[in-house]
Formats: sequence, structure tokens, C-alpha cells
Amino acid sequence: MKDRFGDHNLDVTAIYSSQHTDFEKLTSKGEGFSNEQAFNQYLSNASVIRNPNTEVYEDALTSAIGRVMYNYKNRYFISGSIRRDMTSRLAANNQADNFPSATVGWRLSDESFFNVGVINDLKFRASWGQIGNINSVGYYSFDVPLNTTVVTIGEDASFDDKGAFVGKQSNPDLNWEVSESINFGLDAALFNNSLSLTFDYFEKSTKGMILPGLEDLNQGTSAADVNGGEVKNNGFEISASYSNKIGDLDFTVNANTSVLDNELVNLDGYNKSGIDFIAHSDNVRGVLRPYRSEVNRALYSVYVVPQVGIFQNQAEIDAYAKDGNLIQPNAQPGDFKFTDSNDDGKIDDNDKVFYDSYQPDFTYNFGLNLNYKNFDLSMLFQGVSGVEVFNGYKFSTYNASLTGYNLDNRALDAWSSSNTGATTPRLSTKDDNQNFGLASSWYLEDASYLRMKNVTLGYTIDDRIMRSVLPGSSLRFYISAENLFTVTDYTGIDPEVGGKGLDIARYPLSRTITAGLSLSL
Repeated sequence: MKDRFGDHNLDVTAIYSSQHTDFEKLTSKGEGFSNEQAFNQYLSNASVIRNPNTEVYEDALTSAIGRVMYNYKNRYFISGSIRRDMTSRLAANNQADNFPSATVGWRLSDESFFNVGVINDLKFRASWGQIGNINSVGYYSFDVPLNTTVVTIGEDASFDDKGAFVGKQSNPDLNWEVSESINFGLDAALFNNSLSLTFDYFEKSTKGMILPGLEDLNQGTSAADVNGGEVKNNGFEISASYSNKIGDLDFTVNANTSVLDNELVNLDGYNKSGIDFIAHSDNVRGVLRPYRSEVNRALYSVYVVPQVGIFQNQAEIDAYAKDGNLIQPNAQPGDFKFTDSNDDGKIDDNDKVFYDSYQPDFTYNFGLNLNYKNFDLSMLFQGVSGVEVFNGYKFSTYNASLTGYNLDNRALDAWSSSNTGATTPRLSTKDDNQNFGLASSWYLEDASYLRMKNVTLGYTIDDRIMRSVLPGSSLRFYISAENLFTVTDYTGIDPEVGGKGLDIARYPLSRTITAGLSLSL
């Protein structure tokens, strides 16, 4: 509902939504076909039919939203909303929760006392709000169903006996994960609206994070999901755009940059053992596990053993000792030297130390749009600065001790007696020194980059020509390229890893070149 009375403007909105999912699946497996051709692969032709498997669940979510927006003379703004969500994924007492929000704004440039000629528009704004999250929760977290399986029991060893077991603990006290955000910003237009600026500062705290709890090994089951901990994000974003015209040339230049900091504030509710970290299971080939989240540090901080060089000769290996014992007794010239961080005279996972998380110093993009007579040109560049990636690609493609992998040709630059300046350890069919098998800082690489995301050049046929051919029509020819080039020192396949910064040879973005025409009738 919208209403206007004098200089007052009121907008009232009410929304109710409901969704319900009934899911049921039946699968059956047949084995032992006399002929493996496609025409014969039907269950009726199988000599062995396994017990069928079923999966069934229900899921429901309802939301009621009310919002009121008011402004006076398009100068003073205030709005408020309340959202009530209810989910079937939680126990009855915790299914529903309320999430409010509020916003205020002030267009300072419309005040009578404001008289700054170069500023055409200036608006301040602030907002606060909460929102709930339940997406990571299983359908029956409060009462997890038994797992079922087929097992081999008895003298005939037939794989057809059914079994049921507790695979995961339930948590009837699980509640909504709540994110609370606060934002302060300003919008400005200057120089006859040719220059626009936007600045935003934000803080976001996620409380009662939904996490897999810490397993109790005495139970023999996976731990229940818990509301454990709080994460705080804060940062700012600045964007600018400038448009002007010089003769027949119209142009627009725009740019954007943002900075984000992240911190795990606490792990309250995560466990009862006083453990203040989460040892994440993210891994490379099940061997390298480089992440840990610890209170007062960033989420998914890199947690690895420092690698401080390569042994050049046996004398260096012999000199690296504690109490007369070699710290790396399996090392040979050309192997990595690791830091004995805990000073216990040996190298293992207990020597891991924290490095920064996959969080860039800042991200940015900038673009240009040009129009000159019938020609148009647009370009967009995007990049990040000050970010480190765990390059797990090197584990499989530089490591000669693995079988079944073709090595990257850069492995040819590995250390040898004639190539002592190399940064890659010696080639060997054994990894006795754990050059590759230990999650170390050698895998960390600066993955800052600048990428041309898109460039398009177009030409539009003159209107006079088109009117004589097809009145009221227009025709434009263009050629466009995406991901045309990337400037980076990163040695992996693609520096734009995303996620937590774990690179396990993600398929790179494709370079695409397109030519075409656009005809409007």
C-alpha cells in the first residue's frame, strides 16, 4: 500500500510465503548381466538384484514479513521491518524466530542551509538488521534418523542382510543461526551530476553459528550440529563513476574497491572441553590439511609447517640437529628444510604455525565505456591484491613419488647438483623427507592478479542507412572477448581460486571470443 499526503510519503508492505517439500526416492541395483550392451541393461536381465534403497523426507518453511517505509519531502527517510520465519528442521520449541531491521536516511543537500555549488546531491544513511540462516541444517537435526546399510553376515557370505545404526547424534536444542549487520554510508553527486561517489562501512556478526560439533570418539558416531561460536566481519567499500562528453566522444569511467576483515570471536557452545579451535577437514588428496580456525584469528586461517629453504649439501643436514640428533634424519641434499617450531627435535604436524587466511588486502575493479559517433567500446578489469593461496596443485603434479600422474613440466626445474638455485625439491620416487606429504608454507603463493574480464567493440549502422533499408530498424556489429588476459605471479592454473583459497587444480576460466550482430526491427 502506498499513500501520499502533502509532503509525507508512506509505503506499507506485507508478504507471506510458504513452501513445502515432500521427497521420496527408491533405487535398486542389478548386477551380473550376460551382456553389457545398453539394450540388455535392465533389472529383469540381472542375475543378482540387491536390496532396494529408499530416501524420504519432508521440509517446510514459512515466512511472514511486514515493512513500513516513510519519507518526508524526500529528505528524511525511515523504514522498519519484521520477519518471522518458521522451519520444520528444528525441534518444535525452536522452529520460529523473529528478525527485525531498521533504516534511516538524510538528504543533506536538500536542506536550506546547504549551499555547496559543486555538490548536487548528498545523502547519509544507516541501517541495522538481523536475518536467520538454517540452510546447513539437516532435515531432522533434532531427531536424526537411523542410518541403514546392507552387510555381509553368516556362513554363506551373502551381501543381503540389512543393518541399522546411529550415524549422527541429534540436538533438540539447535536454534537459528543469526546474522546481525550494521551499515553506515553516503551517496554523493558532484559537478553537475557527472561524478557519483558511494561509500559504505559495514559490520556483520554471525552468532550461534551452526557447526558440526566436536566428536566424542567414545560414542562412535558423528557429533550433532551445534550453535557454536561467533564470527565478526567488518570492512568498507568505495565506488565512483565519472561521465562526460568531449565533442562527439561520450565516456564513463567507473571504479570500485572493498576491504574486509574477518575474526572468529568465540566458540561458545562448540564443545565442553575448552578447545578454542576448529581443525577443518578440507584437504588435498586426503593428505594435506592446511586450515584451522582459532579464536581471535580469521576463519580458515592457514596452519602449516614453515619451510625455510632447501638443504644444499650433507653438511647443512648434519648441522641441523638438537642434542646431537638430526632434526630431519631422512633428508638428503635437495630436500626441504622445515622449522622445528616447537623445538622438540623432530618435524611433524605439531610444528604447524598460523599464517593469514585467504582474505585479500583489497579487491577492486574498474571499467571504461566509450561512444564515438557510431562506435562503442567497453572494458572491465577485475583483481585482488595481497592474497595467498594454498597451491595443492603442486602436490600431484610436482611430486614424483606418486603414481598415475603426469608431472607438470616445471618439475624439470627441480633441485639438482647443477640447479642449486631451484625452489622445487629434488625429484624422487620416495618422499621420505615429506617434502610433499607435509602441509608446509611452500604451498603458499601470492595469488594477486589483474584480469581483463570483458572487452567489447561495436559499430552501429547509421540510422539514415537503416531507414532507407528497413524503416524503424537498427543494426549493430560487435566483437567481444571475456577473460582475455590475466597478470599474475601465481604458478597454479588459475589465481581466482575462491572459497577458502584451496587450489586442487580447479578448471580455469575459459577465454571466450564472440562476434555477432544485433538487429532490431
